[in-house]
Amino acid sequence: MDIDLAKEYGKEYSGKIMFLIGIVLLAVGLLFLNSLGSPLSAASLFFGIILVAFGLLIQVGFFYGNLRSVNGLGVFLICLSVVLFASAIAILQFVEISGVHFIPIIWRGEPPAGYKVRFDYERTYVWLSALLLRVSLVSLIVGLVTKAYCALKT
Repeated sequence: MDIDLAKEYGKEYSGKIMFLIGIVLLAVGLLFLNSLGSPLSAASLFFGIILVAFGLLIQVGFFYGNLRSVNGLGVFLICLSVVLFASAIAILQFVEISGVHFIPIIWRGEPPAGYKVRFDYERTYVWLSALLLRVSLVSLIVGLVTKAYCALKT
């Protein structure tokens, strides 16, 4: 196989491949969601969001062209915002159990026939997720403005 042919194939289909792998990882992440958090779900959602976003950016030709100086900063900030957004979504998966309650099952006034267990849990990293979402939004806006400014300037 010729090296130039492999490079052309990679340029043409890398965005589509990344997008499809990202969709599969997002599906896996959503299937393994549970109320107490799942590391597999968090990792799948993290990498799925990143691959889908970067696959779409490659498909629209976002990374092609001049990537020097200020324009390179815009591309970097937009890519950073995608990673920070994916991190914020993945961090929301983790919870901490703060209490366990045993609730008796009473039927027709009889003594308890069994117990239901109820967990109290709290999402301890909501503050970090909110911070990452804010930084991601600011990074995205600054990156888009910088990219648009460089595109209009040239």
